Order: sequence, then C-alpha cells, then structure tokens
Amino acid sequence: MAAKNKESTAGEFIQQSIRFAPGHVIWLSNESKRLGASVNAIVRQLVDDSIRFFGLPPTMIETLQRDQKALGLDFRSYVQDLLTRRYRDLLRQEFSTGPGKREK
Repeated sequence: MAAKNKESTAGEFIQQSIRFAPGHVIWLSNESKRLGASVNAIVRQLVDDSIRFFGLPPTMIETLQRDQKALGLDFRSYVQDLLTRRYRDLLRQEFSTGPGKREK
C-alpha cells in the first residue's frame, strides 16, 4: 500500500520488531515510567528527535544543518561535537568564576 505522504500521520504506524540489549530495555522502561509513556512512544520520540533536530524551528535547523555539513559530520557526531563544545564552555565558566558559581 502506498503512503499518502512521506511522513506518517497520527495513528499510522508500521509494526517493527527491534532487539534491545538488557541495559537498553532497563533505560527504556525507566523512561517509560518517568514520563508516563509507552516504550513505543519513547522510541518514536527518539527517532523523531533525530529526524527533526529535537523540534527546533526550521530556521535554526537549516543553520545547524549547514554547520553540520561544513564540518563533514553525521547527525550523531554533530550532536557529540555540540555537546563537547558546550562542556568546554561550562569548564571555562567554572574555572573563571569558581566551582558552583555559574555566570548567567
């Protein structure tokens, strides 16, 4: 059956079996309980976040995707790079203001 559009609309799902390592199942179960959502909903949200840059506005996504392309990184490596840069910023702040005294 052909899809109506490229993206599924609410209620249109394809069943897929995925094997998870025990540690992944524990994390998914904990997130499911914490958020009050099904494991399926958690997995769908993770996929959706990766596809849509965590729901950021389109102009931000376009700019970030240009940066990602310029750096030659895949999505995962790009997010790691962004988090590493943020971590370095936090370290600089900590060393310049002292431990526990973050600048605002």
